[in-house]
Amino acid sequence: MQFIHAARGGAYRRLITGFARILLCMPLLMTASAQAEGDELAAIDWGELTLFGQLAHSEVLSEAPGSYSEKISDAALDALYTGGSQRFPILAEYYYDSENSDRNQLNRIQFGWRPSETSTLWLGKFNNPNEYWRDRYHDGLYFSPSVTAPFESALFFEGGVTASQLSGIRFEQRFPLADAEWRLSLVVADAPNVLLNESSDVDPDDFYTDFDSDQLLYGAGLSFIPDVFSTTEFGIRYSEVDAPWDAFDFTGYEFQLEESILNLYANVQLDNWRILLSQSRFKQNLLVPSGFEEFVATLDPFDPNNAPFIAASQLGSQISGGVDLRFLHLEYRWNANWLGYGRYEYFKVDTRQETLPVLEQFGVDEKYRKHILGVRYDFDAPHALSLQYSNYRSTISGEEQSMLHLVYSFAWEVVR
Repeated sequence: MQFIHAARGGAYRRLITGFARILLCMPLLMTASAQAEGDELAAIDWGELTLFGQLAHSEVLSEAPGSYSEKISDAALDALYTGGSQRFPILAEYYYDSENSDRNQLNRIQFGWRPSETSTLWLGKFNNPNEYWRDRYHDGLYFSPSVTAPFESALFFEGGVTASQLSGIRFEQRFPLADAEWRLSLVVADAPNVLLNESSDVDPDDFYTDFDSDQLLYGAGLSFIPDVFSTTEFGIRYSEVDAPWDAFDFTGYEFQLEESILNLYANVQLDNWRILLSQSRFKQNLLVPSGFEEFVATLDPFDPNNAPFIAASQLGSQISGGVDLRFLHLEYRWNANWLGYGRYEYFKVDTRQETLPVLEQFGVDEKYRKHILGVRYDFDAPHALSLQYSNYRSTISGEEQSMLHLVYSFAWEVVR
């Protein structure tokens, strides 16, 4: 890991920043040059625009007091555009949520350059690649294996405490081997400030504003596809980030969070079965600024709202912890129309007992188990109807929460 830490030097950050600015202009310049030379790879394709939609009705069958209330939008729409040329592809994605305006944003805007058929360099805003499910299915709505993404009830843990979208550079390289293929992915991105709540995300106004600062995320992934004509994939992903932690920012003290994530996954297709397995390990260090202990001494110790501050001040200059997160997703397709699925999710917070009041303050369960069962009917046209049941038990209240979702989803190619 020495090369990762060395990359944090100021000279390297300035090099990356300059490289990123040059890449912003390269697609236009190189496209014009390639066209002048008659390069077929540079032929402009006006592209495709596809809309993925979802209409949902959810019923809360039982609610666990004090736990995070999972919600599914009444209506959501995802517009995906792909265009440009084979040499210089362009990808853009906008997401709209009728019930959560914080999620209405340009999820992705990527400008690519393919120096060869097996390598692509992307510059722009893209999905955080540190978790396979988030990177593969994101907000696709229709093609996602279930109505809900894993750990939706677990607040921020589905992708770490950093954001679901990042701005930066992503390099992808394929290594063909007969019918098989290895894939390598490298990421250097702007790491947003961390806010420990359900709306933790990149502020659209922060797009590339701090790319040359100390807030950088580094990531790498390696996967193996035994047959490029199937969906089976095995892989490993790793990322690490240092970023400001804004949960206590109103105190006037600056906290810093160090986080690393290791994700192992397998997505296996066997005849009518699909088996998707993921295991992740999060390691986090929260650096407590000097002087914070003196500040906490002035607070009322009997006020429950001060419990997180008091716990943080008693744990020294560094609060260490981690999260073990895993899920097993199974699908079985009876025929071209009917699909059944089930999923088991589990995570456990690995931290000192004294820090649990901090988690409870934000409605985060120390231990989380969730079960999902669902059935989906795919119509002949690209739309589907799903019925899904889910439940989990809150360690905060000790009670079970369950929900029933009826969802209609569709895919519509507007322009092709």
